[in-house]
Amino acid sequence: MKAPAGSGWGWAAATVSWVLLLQLHPLTRTLGYEQAMAMALWQGTFLLYHLASWSDAEGAGGGAWGRLAVRLLVLLLLALGVALVAEGVRGFCGLSQGLAWWAALVFALVPWTLVLALVLRRLCGERRAWIVASLGVLWLVSSASALAFFYAHPPLRVLHVWLGPISGSIYDEAVGGLDVAWLHRTWLALWAALYMLVLRWPRPIVGSHVALLVLVLALLGVVYANRAPWGLELHRAFVERELGGRLESARYVVYFERAAFDATRRDALMEDIDRRYEDLVAFWGVVPRHQLRLYIYASAESKGRLTGSRSTMLARIWQSEAHLVWRGPEDELLAHEMAHLFLRDDGRGPFRLSARWGLVPQMSLVEGSATAAAWGAPELTYHGWAAALVRADMAPSVEAMLGARFWQQPGPLAYTLAGSFVRWLIEERGGVEPFRAWYASGGPPTQVYGQDLGALEEEWRSMLLSLPLAASEVDAARARFGRASLMGRVCGREVARAMEVAREAARAGGRGEALEASARALRLDPEDGRRTLEVAHLWRSVGALDEALELALRAAEEEGWAWSLRVGGALLASDLLVLRGDEGRARGLIERASSWPLQGEQRLALWLRQAALEERERSPASAEALTLWWVMAPRTEAWARYAALVEAALREAHPAVLVTLAPSVGERPDAALQLWGQIMALDAAALPLEARERLLLARVEGVARSVSDAAACALWRHYAETLPHHRALGARARLAVERCER
Repeated sequence: MKAPAGSGWGWAAATVSWVLLLQLHPLTRTLGYEQAMAMALWQGTFLLYHLASWSDAEGAGGGAWGRLAVRLLVLLLLALGVALVAEGVRGFCGLSQGLAWWAALVFALVPWTLVLALVLRRLCGERRAWIVASLGVLWLVSSASALAFFYAHPPLRVLHVWLGPISGSIYDEAVGGLDVAWLHRTWLALWAALYMLVLRWPRPIVGSHVALLVLVLALLGVVYANRAPWGLELHRAFVERELGGRLESARYVVYFERAAFDATRRDALMEDIDRRYEDLVAFWGVVPRHQLRLYIYASAESKGRLTGSRSTMLARIWQSEAHLVWRGPEDELLAHEMAHLFLRDDGRGPFRLSARWGLVPQMSLVEGSATAAAWGAPELTYHGWAAALVRADMAPSVEAMLGARFWQQPGPLAYTLAGSFVRWLIEERGGVEPFRAWYASGGPPTQVYGQDLGALEEEWRSMLLSLPLAASEVDAARARFGRASLMGRVCGREVARAMEVAREAARAGGRGEALEASARALRLDPEDGRRTLEVAHLWRSVGALDEALELALRAAEEEGWAWSLRVGGALLASDLLVLRGDEGRARGLIERASSWPLQGEQRLALWLRQAALEERERSPASAEALTLWWVMAPRTEAWARYAALVEAALREAHPAVLVTLAPSVGERPDAALQLWGQIMALDAAALPLEARERLLLARVEGVARSVSDAAACALWRHYAETLPHHRALGARARLAVERCER
């Protein structure tokens, strides 16, 4: 029986409709990873069903193969044409990269689809219900195996037969793995070739047929043997073997990159883990019943290679396991991921999360709890930043962040608000026990707190509005959290990919490629102020000083941007003007920027640059050392700049030099005592707030090293009583006091 005459047109219309439906979502409307994966989904279900049930595809000979191939390719080319037209109307983001994903995920799947269509046709005949059932079983098996692999092994990237490599990372804006996608499709094509060779085994046996069969089997064996190094199957044993380092205690086992951690760095890591563990035991009031497993990567690059994700730090709570890049002592990321593991026994469902009915994760509670426990935001605490967001009218309701809606918000904003809310609950509503009960239930808070979520949120916001904030801090929040989420940005994936290419090229010394890729990112999204400053700094690093200066001046003069972005442009422009010998213009720009609303480190940076430019006659050594440190960073080795600062401090004891040195005094043991003495004697009352905070930290370290830990604890107690609670240093002082009491 022949297929109905209009069936081909019907499937063409259905395919076009599917492509048009994809235009409704920001990530699937552009040529790229998500759109190609959605088309692979269409090909692996509806088009496969169409081919398998098409009555003109009888048998499994060459004629049937050819008819199926023609029909499938026509439908896929039609889909690609519609997608190209739709994006062309809006303007292409990344045509070449998008076509590469289509080629790897869609067109390279054709041999596998054709073979499956022939198999289904051969097994099921024209019984379409059987075809549907067989497709369901195939999808179920493939999806279940991918989920099982993710559940049992560290990587965030898993392989699905039709969808290809699926990235579980939610914070890697630049999607990688195109090479893995091609390898996976090659693997499937080899299996398709093996099936066709076996199906059409000749009688009598032909030597060429045997040779081809041996070749296909050999290639399959090579791919299988290298599946882990080539990224197809990043299983646990491979990750642990590649890291190479392992340390174990009764509390935890730590896997780390042996090549990147010498004895000193390894000891610092283990001390940091011990401190954080004790902090979390004190905060949550519970000792984990399971041994923690911590996988520590030396860089985002190595983490991306071993797990398929560069930027997403992950706590696999159900396995008491965390994966992260360690940036040094007191790194908040370590505390954040470990904090997740402490609530494993309070979680529900297969992933041990706060989940309503054990199924719907309450991500605002999951991530809010870890943020509240780690409590390591820069400059302001999370309460301070949340207060600034409320004042800037940028804070969505807590209810709007429940469940999966949490991921619809920009990541930094959602973590900050959720962390502040949870911390407030713990501090003001009965401590950790009621919160852990709410976390465990995953339901409304009424049964625990006796108030609904709206009432609790209203009290929390009232607390935030009572915090004393400067207008500049609210402006800084607009710049810090104002970037839309990936789904709300123009060509977000392609911009992120272009910047990743630019950064890698800059590290490798590829000046031309770095300039070209970063300029492309700017053309795609010219109104992103943070991106503009990032590109300007990158251009400076590769020696494109004139171009960087032009971009920095543009940022400084862009009236629609946040003040903190404009100050950032002025700082970079002043450095570049000094490099050109135009100190007068640099001084004028710094003086002008000093009259703008200033916040945090920018106020300190402007003050230090003013000192470098204005103290040449009274303190020439200090002015020269400050210029070398702040302006000549890309051109002078760090050790030479640091040595110049130390010599200037020993000779002239200028406040700006001592403030610059404060975080690293201990790196020069031969001069540390004298430098700490100068810092202790310095009258800091007239200095900027951030300069005073730097000196306070240096004084604590100096007292601890030169007097005693007890004296340092007494100093921390004084800071905890006198520093504002919404400042990050005040929070650090209170944590230090808790450690002293333990």
